[in-house]
Amino acid sequence: MSLKVLYALSALLLAISSATFLMALRRRRYDRAGWSAVIVLLSCVATYMLGLDPESDGRKTIAHRSAESVLPKRLEAEFGYTGSSSCRECHVEEHESWRHSYHSKMTRLATPESVMAPFDGVTLEHAGSTYHLEQRGDEFWVELDDPDFQRQVIRSKGKPGRPTGDVPRVHRQIVMTTGSHHKQTYWLAGLRGRLERFRWNYRLDDQRWIPMEYDFLVPQSRQSPNSHLFSYWNNGCIQCHTVAGKSRQSNGVFNSRAAELGIGCEACHGPGAKHVQFQENLKQNPPADSDEGSLEDPIVNPVGLPHQRAAQVCAQCHGFFIEKKSNDRKTDKPSYHVGGDLHEVRHIIRYSQDRSESWMQGVLKTNPNYLENRFWDDGTCMVTGRPYTGLLESACFQRGEISCISCHSMHQYEETDDQLQPGKRGNKACLECHTTYADNIQEHTHHLEDSTGSLCYNCHMPHTTYGLFKAVHSHRIDSPSVANSVRSGRPNACNLCHLNRTQAWSSDYLSKWYGLPEVELEQDDHEIAASLLWLLRGDAAQRAILAWHMGWEAARQTSGQEWLAPFLAHCLDDPYSAVRNVARRSIRKLPGFEKWDYDILVPVDQQIEAKLQVLELWRQRTVVPPQAAPPILISPTKVIDQENVSRLQRDRDNSPILINE
Repeated sequence: MSLKVLYALSALLLAISSATFLMALRRRRYDRAGWSAVIVLLSCVATYMLGLDPESDGRKTIAHRSAESVLPKRLEAEFGYTGSSSCRECHVEEHESWRHSYHSKMTRLATPESVMAPFDGVTLEHAGSTYHLEQRGDEFWVELDDPDFQRQVIRSKGKPGRPTGDVPRVHRQIVMTTGSHHKQTYWLAGLRGRLERFRWNYRLDDQRWIPMEYDFLVPQSRQSPNSHLFSYWNNGCIQCHTVAGKSRQSNGVFNSRAAELGIGCEACHGPGAKHVQFQENLKQNPPADSDEGSLEDPIVNPVGLPHQRAAQVCAQCHGFFIEKKSNDRKTDKPSYHVGGDLHEVRHIIRYSQDRSESWMQGVLKTNPNYLENRFWDDGTCMVTGRPYTGLLESACFQRGEISCISCHSMHQYEETDDQLQPGKRGNKACLECHTTYADNIQEHTHHLEDSTGSLCYNCHMPHTTYGLFKAVHSHRIDSPSVANSVRSGRPNACNLCHLNRTQAWSSDYLSKWYGLPEVELEQDDHEIAASLLWLLRGDAAQRAILAWHMGWEAARQTSGQEWLAPFLAHCLDDPYSAVRNVARRSIRKLPGFEKWDYDILVPVDQQIEAKLQVLELWRQRTVVPPQAAPPILISPTKVIDQENVSRLQRDRDNSPILINE
């Protein structure tokens, strides 16, 4: 008997038993029929309470869940949202530039136009699980092990009634996508209004599918094949990846709302209904010249805001925070209004935060390592996508008037990749305020004027932020300091470019050029290149950052690149898949390795085999490493100082690092 028939019969029994029981009550007779009705009624209720319906039972073969049941409903018009399409009529150019940006494509319905991965007929296999992908007309489906059954097994561990037997196979529809830049994530229609994460992400940069647990800088012990089972879009993603998104969860059921999928116009300008009406009124009743200046359009343009408020428009997504009112996520009303003070409605999380405050204690109780997994020990944010958190710690923001839109633009940008304003890829952004350096850059930097060493942001915003398998510019604007690197572990800008130099070398020059005090250093800091100390002995964040820099063109040109491959090879069997992948990408940028590749998902024995293969390919090259000397642990005859390499690896910092992007 099919489950749907069983449910129909259960519903019929429930109706009959209810009627019989009520009649028995009216007659005040508790005869056999009455008690039978009670038993049947309670059985039906128990069946319902256990969740044994066609949508939740683990024994089904096909589960039909409609996209309409899980996709967020449109916010009511009372909040004044009109959608980005209403802006196009008057703001054609702005709408077009927004439409081509990655913001507009952050969240989309799964359609042939939005799904960027190869799909139909694709089979994905990993760790004993198989996924068959297919396209049915304009819909995208996956055959997979039943995630509901798997969740029941995990949640009922050690409890009576735990599901047993083979995991059933089911079909689930992919109804929504996230991302269109570096990777794309897919969401399945689930129970109780949930949008459930599909285990595999598609890496657009590598053109391949990858299990989500391998897509982040996560300890091997945390790379559970079941982590995706408890990852719901409604829980967190909705807050930033939609306009005015609200999860609206109650008793495990989501009834999510959003004004628009993706980051639309009203995310940065506020609700547009009053603006539209204001402009319509102006057309119908043009003001007199004397009154025109007194009329105020209700729409918000971040360019006209004070720099703190302008930055907060971006900070509503690009920072670490929690809502001050926990019930705000259960209502439709937006807590933050564009142009208002974000700090009034959210706790902005900083490393310097007083940890004794009750709200912060709540954060740390849930995740004791919350701060350590997001910040370097000097309070600098180490996670990409949170530039406001870095900006907050910068003197240029605290004492100056810099904001996000000092450099970036949502409409007038050179490239969609980082949306920098025209001309802001060089020193123009800094020299608008620091005018005294405009005519003597070389005197200030002690590097050639047209070199990467004279680019302000390479020294004052080094690539010490990690995410998406790469290092990106920190948005905490500060100056290079070896002393700070020793204290906090955050690599300094000098040694991230001069990979073949020691920290003692950098300290000497910073002292000679800028008067910084000499730093007391360990012997290794005098004898071994800082890059190798961080790569071989550092924690996972340091290893990932340095592996990326060994592929960075500016560093390779400055430091030479013929000596890098053997040390990157030691990252190919790193316990962190992210470190392995960053090293893999950097190796492929080196001369002679353009055609080499390996799969970061292979078991340890094959990882070691890949490492040995890279070492052998490097030895076969006839080029002698430039400046071969003790700092880079390679002799002029290409002999690696294996004793020191092994010693550093034995001393590796294995503290668990989990960078939550």
